[in-house]
Amino acid sequence: MGSWILWLLMGILSLVGGFFAIANPLAATMTATVLAAWIFLFVGILQIIGGFGAEGGWAKLGNILLGVLGVYIAIVLFNNPLQAVLTLTVAVALGFFIGGIFKVIYAFQIDGGARWALILSGVVSVVLAGIIWTQLPGSAVFTLGILLAVELISNGVALIAMALTIRQVANA
Repeated sequence: MGSWILWLLMGILSLVGGFFAIANPLAATMTATVLAAWIFLFVGILQIIGGFGAEGGWAKLGNILLGVLGVYIAIVLFNNPLQAVLTLTVAVALGFFIGGIFKVIYAFQIDGGARWALILSGVVSVVLAGIIWTQLPGSAVFTLGILLAVELISNGVALIAMALTIRQVANA
């Protein structure tokens, strides 16, 4: 079976998520905001717990403070998700930009049919980052959901191409 099936499943899930997000961009934006709040909450709690077990005073203090910060961010996101959308939109723009650059760099380090898909996905990510940045703040609520959909679809295509390349190389 091999790891190519995992890449294929990730690609299919990404495509499906992208199609759901494009069908309702406002729901996608709000879902991403609430999901981010839950992640900050759980990671913050785990970091606080881990901080008590850390060795050394500074490690203990640093982990506990970062955990408290994560819980605080979660509370802010839960209490005002619409305002949090703007901050998350900026964070997503940065993530798309950095991720896109790394996809293009990685594409030139591999051989095979997945190179073109990774380059295309990287370019799409950088362009999406630019679109997000230029549309701030007015359309952030809808823009984030739509651009998330495009990013998921782009990643899905790249992951499926990667899976098929891995399968082809493994069968050669």
